[in-house]
Amino acid sequence: MSIKEILNELPKNLLLNDSMHVTVQLDDTKLLVDPQQMKQVLYNLIRNSVEAMDGLGRLSIYSVKKEQTYEIYIKDSGTGMDEATEKAVFNPFFTSKETGTGLGLTIVQRIIDDHHGKIEVFETSKNGTTFLITLPLQD
Repeated sequence: MSIKEILNELPKNLLLNDSMHVTVQLDDTKLLVDPQQMKQVLYNLIRNSVEAMDGLGRLSIYSVKKEQTYEIYIKDSGTGMDEATEKAVFNPFFTSKETGTGLGLTIVQRIIDDHHGKIEVFETSKNGTTFLITLPLQD
C-alpha cells in the first residue's frame, strides 16, 4: 500500500482545521507495510504535530524516493524541542504533555523497527520539528 492511501484513511478532522495550513506531497509508491500499523504511526505523529502547534501553523507531509529507501517527512511549525526532549522523545513513558502516557512515540518507533525502517528527529528548532521515517523499498 502507499503511504498516501494510508493517510487518506485517517480521520478527516485530524488534518482539517481552518487555522492550520496542511501540505501533503506523497507519491503512490507501494510499500510492503501493515496498513493498520502505519495508520497508527501517521496518526500519532500528526496528532503530536497538531498539539505542538496548538492547532495553528503549518504541517507538511512529503516523501522522497531514493534508490533503496522511501523517506517520509512530517514537518510542523510548532515550538520545537529542547535538547533533553529530543534525546528522550522515543523513551517509554517520557512525555512533555500534562496528559499523556509517553507511549505514542515509543509505539511509533517499534512499528517502524518492525518494518525494518528507522525514525528520527530530522531537525528541531524554535521554528518547528521534522520527523523522518525511512522505510526499505521492495526489490
